[in-house]
Amino acid sequence: MIELLDIWRGFWTAAIILAGTLLGFLFVAAAIRAKECFAEERRSNQVLLHQAITAYASVAMIGMLILMPILTQRRLGLAIACFGALLVVVSSWRVVSGPKDLGGLFGAVPATPGELLAWVSYVMMAWAGVKLMRGVVHSFDWVSVAAWLLLASGMSISIQFLRKTSA
Repeated sequence: MIELLDIWRGFWTAAIILAGTLLGFLFVAAAIRAKECFAEERRSNQVLLHQAITAYASVAMIGMLILMPILTQRRLGLAIACFGALLVVVSSWRVVSGPKDLGGLFGAVPATPGELLAWVSYVMMAWAGVKLMRGVVHSFDWVSVAAWLLLASGMSISIQFLRKTSA
């Protein structure tokens, strides 16, 4: 497991830095356009902001867990699986409890491309965490793929957020 983590260390370091930087830029953009972002009639902007923040913060959180030297493979897998499952539940709950005209597949899967990609990443992360916990070392690669997809999803949602707030 140590050799595998050494191979991915550069990726996770870059992913944490990128996620943190994009998260900071998103906060600056929201602060500059605060009136457009947080007005009650612009609820969709707040939803987009929340989705992008969740995607970036998830990458940073998983990366920090992975780079922690004290976690064993089993504990790391458990932490990733629990975090991924929590994100799946929260993301699905947002769709189920939200407006019914935006419901995705079966009313529980997000319908917008950016949010759907994030949801798939959360599922992939939970699945890979369970596999990692059970001893399948190469499932760690899937956690990295999920992080890459989350960064792509976060950027897609951020662009959509910026377009809506500038209009």
